[in-house]
Amino acid sequence: MRFHVYSDTELFYNNMTFACRICGSTSGHTEHRLREMMYGTREEFAYIECGSCGTIQIKELIDVSQYYPDNYYSLEEGVIDPADNSIKRRAVMKQIGRHLATGKSAVGRYLVARRPYLASRFPAYLKYPNGFGLDDRILDVGAGNGKLIKTLKLFGFRHLTGIDPFLGKEVCTNGLKLLRSDLKDLDGSWDVIMFHHSLEHVPEPVRSLDSARRLLTEKGRIIVRIPIASYAWEKYGKNWFQLDPPRHLYTFTERSFRHLADNSGLKVDSVVYDSEAAQFFASEQYTRDISLLDARAYSGNVGESVFSGEQIEAWEREASELNRDGRGDQACFYLSKK
Repeated sequence: MRFHVYSDTELFYNNMTFACRICGSTSGHTEHRLREMMYGTREEFAYIECGSCGTIQIKELIDVSQYYPDNYYSLEEGVIDPADNSIKRRAVMKQIGRHLATGKSAVGRYLVARRPYLASRFPAYLKYPNGFGLDDRILDVGAGNGKLIKTLKLFGFRHLTGIDPFLGKEVCTNGLKLLRSDLKDLDGSWDVIMFHHSLEHVPEPVRSLDSARRLLTEKGRIIVRIPIASYAWEKYGKNWFQLDPPRHLYTFTERSFRHLADNSGLKVDSVVYDSEAAQFFASEQYTRDISLLDARAYSGNVGESVFSGEQIEAWEREASELNRDGRGDQACFYLSKK
């Protein structure tokens, strides 16, 4: 089954009811009033849950730039480990990166065991045998301050570009570019195009995937990591923290995202669920009217949290079980051209 992707004109003239922007369905929808709870403003926004594909989408597209302040987590500079600038640390990380990305460094394999902290910083979704090379041209869409691609550079990746329309300062160094740009305005070609929790923020995800396909090399791959409406949505409803209104304009089901990719000429090669305990503790906090950045919210220090260490561990185990069952609240999709 292929969903029809409605044009802006079709949506405009369909003034009797709401047409899902993903599948075009006009019936069986449910409207939800969702609160902004990251910063705790509690401002309400109308969202529509499609009765056909299940996508949860903001009812009226708005300018959300004001909801990305300078201290928004992906735009903050963050603390850089001074040791990363040492010649020794860089040499070690490059060997670890070569082993984890290609499986071809005996020294790197030894160092992974010796330096587990450094190895843990390597993104799991780029590990061998997924087949990603250090010379692959990689584009990170919605890169924020570029933390991910800067980390990939430390691990030895050589051709890295990040784009973000809300970026404050552009960066251009040897092998790494960080640009204030939209995907639709970009030229060139890439072997790997990544959306790490950014596709749900764009007003036209169909156009974004179309643009990504245009920029992808013939044998390249697209990585999309997004929240998925599944068990946590069923359990917590409007208090599920991954809804994040109004920044998340869309929250897909696995089914609706597969159809979205299909309509953009892309096939889903594999799906890996990678949800975490946050689907529980953050959502539980919202049910108690505790915002994500509230002083009482869990931030890794159980002593300052409303939850015990045992409860956090139990939720971590439950998250792992949900991932194994394909019911976690976020997933990583690997796409390629049909």
